[in-house]
Amino acid sequence: MRTFSLLRSASALGLMLAVAFALFFTDRASAQISTYPTRYVQRPLTLGSGMLRFDGNAIFRHHAGPPAETFGIEGGLGIGLTRDLELGALFLPLQLAPSVDYQRPSVYLMGRLARGTAEVGVRGTITIPTNDQEYVTLEAGLPVLIHFGRAARLDFGAFLQLETSDPLQWYVRFPLALSFNVTPRLALGPYAGFRLRLDARDNEIPVGFLLSYTIGGGNGHPVGDIGGQFQFDDVNGSAGNWSTALVTRWYLYF
Repeated sequence: MRTFSLLRSASALGLMLAVAFALFFTDRASAQISTYPTRYVQRPLTLGSGMLRFDGNAIFRHHAGPPAETFGIEGGLGIGLTRDLELGALFLPLQLAPSVDYQRPSVYLMGRLARGTAEVGVRGTITIPTNDQEYVTLEAGLPVLIHFGRAARLDFGAFLQLETSDPLQWYVRFPLALSFNVTPRLALGPYAGFRLRLDARDNEIPVGFLLSYTIGGGNGHPVGDIGGQFQFDDVNGSAGNWSTALVTRWYLYF
């Protein structure tokens, strides 16, 4: 049954990405090569038209309960279909230790509704189960980005989540991140969030810090970002659960 679930998840993910690539390369005939700011704080809510972003992360997690530690990798992809429309996926959420476990992949679609100093978008995400004990999770919401010149940016938003279990479980989520460019290539800042389960009034408050350095960047074409992240999963409850990660992003332009 698990093999069937994995094949079903892979098929769904593959179909969505195939459609995305078809739209992407169809649009290239009339589009110019995009530029993307080297400074993280000046980057827009969505990727530029004709951009590909590859995500690669290595994550170590400490848990209050068994297993005490886990290690895994994540592989993802983002595609700038147009200047204001981005499609992406987490296709390799793989735990490597203490046992190998392919976890839940996801696909998202994000559109930008307003540009400028304040940007507003709409984003939907579907997370796909890999076994019969897991459920499809749907999320929709409004991401918001405010630029403070060349020095800082504020990312926040409001999202509604639905877990298709029996009974259904509803959540609301409010992420918040403040980032600074201390040099043109070095960005850092804290982030936090609030996630509330509506029927049980249970909540989680993750808190973390992210540092990132941009590689390349000549002519508005950064090659990638490499950085580190540290997070407490829930300072309101399971404070013993924390994680640290190597976070990388790599860009291609067409």
